[in-house]
Amino acid sequence: MMAEVEIALGEKPLAQGYLEAAAREFADRFDMTALEKTATLAMDLGGRQNFSGSPVHVLLEQSRARLKPLDDLFAARSFQGLEPEVARKLADHVTLRTLAPGEMLVNEGEPSRNVFVVKSGLLGVWLEKPSGGSWMVRCCFPGWLLGESSVLGPPGTARCTASLRAERVSDVWVIPAEPMRQAMLLDLGFGLRIGETKQMHRIDSFFSMHETMGQLDVQVRDEMLSCIQRLETFDNETVLLMANEVPDVALLVARGSVRLFEDDKDEPAAVVEPDHFYGVRDAIHRMAPSVSAITTPGTTVAFFDAKRLQKLCERSPEQVVAVLERLG
Repeated sequence: MMAEVEIALGEKPLAQGYLEAAAREFADRFDMTALEKTATLAMDLGGRQNFSGSPVHVLLEQSRARLKPLDDLFAARSFQGLEPEVARKLADHVTLRTLAPGEMLVNEGEPSRNVFVVKSGLLGVWLEKPSGGSWMVRCCFPGWLLGESSVLGPPGTARCTASLRAERVSDVWVIPAEPMRQAMLLDLGFGLRIGETKQMHRIDSFFSMHETMGQLDVQVRDEMLSCIQRLETFDNETVLLMANEVPDVALLVARGSVRLFEDDKDEPAAVVEPDHFYGVRDAIHRMAPSVSAITTPGTTVAFFDAKRLQKLCERSPEQVVAVLERLG
């Protein structure tokens, strides 16, 4: 609406800025109808010859690509490479459920008894507010695995940590917890991938509610997630980054703590607690920190690849870079 006002006033640069901001918000919510309307207006404003490759066009194409349905459950990332015999046994227990727009798949707090994989459409992840009501923290597109809590704790103890609602007509593969557990025991690599999915969802939820990361669009946060090189748990004290060396990774402490030591000092200069970043600015700008980062036993750390972070900053607006620089 603001873009249309500025167009009527002859302020094309302002109108373009409003359109790009609107496109980011609509892509964030996967509101394809509004995003396509925005794209049409942007094309009329800037000319068809300039539309290809523009920020609005890129957002539209990225959103369309993410909504491409899956033909096969075992094409989903978590299920790729599953041993054929294990996949055959698991397939016997898979059912397909179709949801209407607005229909709930699960509600927050209910017993978690199934694993879900989005085949087509779009699921919203909704969290209840302490003051009442709920808010959508992200949309899940085809290929997303959800409900992994049902198979990662003692049987019958898991609860749904969020509500899942169809935002459009959606098909979802449903897999009961017990056959999933058996498949994870038979194929240990598969079990590890499901565990990593849980950690990634935890980090994703942390991103959406983080005071600094929450300022970023979902697509930027997804790109940040794609920079994760690995998740690793350390049983003993381990040096992760050395003082006076340019780091090739940045860190997010998921569990435990990382202590920062100056040279020749026995006491840490600082401690990085769970859900805190360390070294993002150093990784982006290729700066050598003056302290060494050492884990405490039992610490789990997400490692972000420095080169990927640099490339993310190179193709991102200045405000995104400013947000990333403040992390930690």
